[in-house]
Amino acid sequence: MKIGVGGCSHSSSGYGKPWHFYMGNKFDAKIVISSSSGQANEINIEKVKYIFEKNPDLDYFVLQLTEPSRFLLPLREDKKEDLIFLESPDTFNGMKFYSAKYNQNDQIIRKLTKIDVKFNDFFKNHVYTSDFNVKYKLIHTMMSIQHLSDHYNKKMIFFSWFVDVKKIAHSIGYESIINKMNVLDGCVDTFIKENNVQSLPNDSHYGSESHEMIFNQYIYPQIKDIIKQ
Repeated sequence: MKIGVGGCSHSSSGYGKPWHFYMGNKFDAKIVISSSSGQANEINIEKVKYIFEKNPDLDYFVLQLTEPSRFLLPLREDKKEDLIFLESPDTFNGMKFYSAKYNQNDQIIRKLTKIDVKFNDFFKNHVYTSDFNVKYKLIHTMMSIQHLSDHYNKKMIFFSWFVDVKKIAHSIGYESIINKMNVLDGCVDTFIKENNVQSLPNDSHYGSESHEMIFNQYIYPQIKDIIKQ
């Protein structure tokens, strides 16, 4: 069995063994890994497409959704990179990206582009808080990825780290569309709080033991009937 995975830093190997390490063991599966630390959900569209095309024998793809308010900005590349690195946080297939967040956007954009901008206040007060950014954009991205899954005849499974996708979909009239996708109930953040899962010291990320608990108690019970052993 071969399973593709993707997500943000919570799906990377930068903090220990991530949740998909335990998934690979549980299902005796080869895991095709991608992750995009600090980036928005939209960056996964091209990575998912690439993995589908390069792995025609892929059986499933499990995508961890990140905070929906992250806003992907494409940046112009002065030189195209031929290297494909599925765990790169900000470049992929010759494209470069920056995900705007709540604060410090001016400083980060200046560092990336050497252009002095006054972007942060506008973004924080008008874009970041909009319903489109925190609700509609997430569902639209999932619809695009689901379409790729259908096109390549692969089974897609979504789960969310920070927000309850089903509640968001219901609030904006997309419930019937989401119900046709494989979306896990709730979110990891709620599971973490309810079960007192410990993060790494002075860090918002989680180590190997916590990821094992997240997989065994939150993810596995919901995917075991979808992924056939």
